[in-house]
Amino acid sequence: MIAGVEPNSARRIDFSESYGINVFENMDDLLHHHHKDIDLVIVCTPSGTHYEVSREVIEAGLNVLIEKPISLRVSDANDLVERAKRRGVKLYVVKQNRFNDVVKSAYSSFSTGVFGRPYLGSIRLFWNRNHAYYKLDEWRGTWKYDGGALINQAIHHLDILQWFLGDIESVFSYGNNFTNPRGAWDSVCASIQFKNGALGSVQISTATQPRDLEASFAFLGSEGTFEIAGKSLNEFRYWETPYRPELADLVKRSETAPPDIYGYGHLEMLQNVALNLGNGTGYVVEGSEATKSLKLASGILRSIETGQVVNFKDFQESSLLGN
Repeated sequence: MIAGVEPNSARRIDFSESYGINVFENMDDLLHHHHKDIDLVIVCTPSGTHYEVSREVIEAGLNVLIEKPISLRVSDANDLVERAKRRGVKLYVVKQNRFNDVVKSAYSSFSTGVFGRPYLGSIRLFWNRNHAYYKLDEWRGTWKYDGGALINQAIHHLDILQWFLGDIESVFSYGNNFTNPRGAWDSVCASIQFKNGALGSVQISTATQPRDLEASFAFLGSEGTFEIAGKSLNEFRYWETPYRPELADLVKRSETAPPDIYGYGHLEMLQNVALNLGNGTGYVVEGSEATKSLKLASGILRSIETGQVVNFKDFQESSLLGN
C-alpha cells in the first residue's frame, strides 16, 4: 500500500491526482484503518511537528523515516529514540548528504587513517532564502516550527562535520537575523572544541546575495587535507595526502553535477532503508545518530542565547527551538 496524509484539501487532491494514490485527511485514518498494510511511514511535515507526528507513528507500532531534523528539541529526539526501542520499531532520519558519492569516497579514505589525527574541521553554507521562499508556508523561518538556517538548512552539514570529527566538548557562537521576516536567525558563526582535541568552525547564512553559492566541508589532519565543496557537497576543491596520492584520481571520479542543492543522495538513502527493513543490511542513519547534529545545533543556539561557552558535559538545550 502506498498512501499519504495531507490536511489541506487542495494539496490533498493535487497530490492524490498527481501520483495516483490515496491521500487521507488525517493520521488517524491512515494508522488505524490501514495499519497492517504499512511497512514504513515517512514524516515530511514542518520540522516543529516531527516529534508529535513521529511519536504517534511509533506508538502505533510502525517503522518511521523522519525528514531532517529528527525534531527541534533534543529532549524530544531522545524520547522518540527510547519509544522506538520500547515498541521494537525502526527509527530512521534522512541524512542524504552522507550518500553523496564524494562524501562516501572521502569518508571511506578518512576511515583508513590516511589523513592522520584530526586538527580542524570547517563547514560553510552560503545559500539564499528570499521572501518568496518564506511566503511558501507560514511555518518557514519561525522558531516554533522551523528553527532558522542552522536547523532547517545547515543541519545536514553539521551532521557531516560531527560524523568526521566526532563528539563535541564545547561550543561558543554568535548569530543574527538579516533577511528572515519571521525572526529566527538566518546567519550563525560558531567555534567548536571536539573531545579528541580537534577544533571546528561553522559559518552559515541563508542571507547570501543574490543566490546560493556554496556548501563546503574542509578537513585538516596531521597527514593531509581535503575540502568537499560545490553547492551540495558534490565536488572536491582539493585533496592532499602524500601517502596515498593515487586517491586523488579515484575521488575525482566521484564528483557529480546535480541540478539543485539536494544532490543525488535521497534515492540511495531510501534504497538502504528498504534493505534495512527487509533483511537488516544497508547503511542507515538511525535516531540516536541523527540526534548528535541536532544537539550540536541546539548547543550553538544556546551559546548565542547566553553569550557563554556551552559545555556538552552539562548540556542544556536551546530554549528558542519549538517556542
